[in-house]
Amino acid sequence: MEIALDLCNWGARTSLVVRSPVHILNEWMVKLGMELLKYLPLDLVDNIVLTLSKIKYGNNLSDYGIQRPGKGPFFLKRATGRSPVIDVGTVSKIRAGEIEVFPSIKKVNGDHVQFAEGATKSYDAVVFATGYKSTVRKWLKDDGGCSMKMECRNREVQITGKEKTGFTVLDLQAADCLGYRTMPKLYRET
Repeated sequence: MEIALDLCNWGARTSLVVRSPVHILNEWMVKLGMELLKYLPLDLVDNIVLTLSKIKYGNNLSDYGIQRPGKGPFFLKRATGRSPVIDVGTVSKIRAGEIEVFPSIKKVNGDHVQFAEGATKSYDAVVFATGYKSTVRKWLKDDGGCSMKMECRNREVQITGKEKTGFTVLDLQAADCLGYRTMPKLYRET
């Protein structure tokens, strides 16, 4: 969400895909919850933190396309390793209509993105910050033979390019492996 906020703050018309339910907290809520976990049971801490989140963000985030999970943020962190989203201003931009939220991408065709609920929009750039589980292969259908694996510091790194859809995917591990000086060569200058 921070990438969308930064883009919006710099004047870009920004959309955000939120595919699954997420808890949105701010930094002090997370810190408070972590401190309370030293003294109180997890379910009580989740209730306290969720109450604070509802006071701060309201109970209507679903009106903006953001669903809350059924379990609490610290329960989910312990059970699944999934952290809550720490809001640094994105929610206010969403409420103001400066950032649009969509549930998921169905298809990318050049600069057009079709979303699961049927809307199609045109974008100059698509940034994939896919979080915990990427579904890119699902809607690209395959890697089109443009996938390459390379060894880097005793680990395997995946670099995928998909010319038909007009973008290249490069994860941060690959960027680290290739080095900063290589990075500009991977982007098409406009």
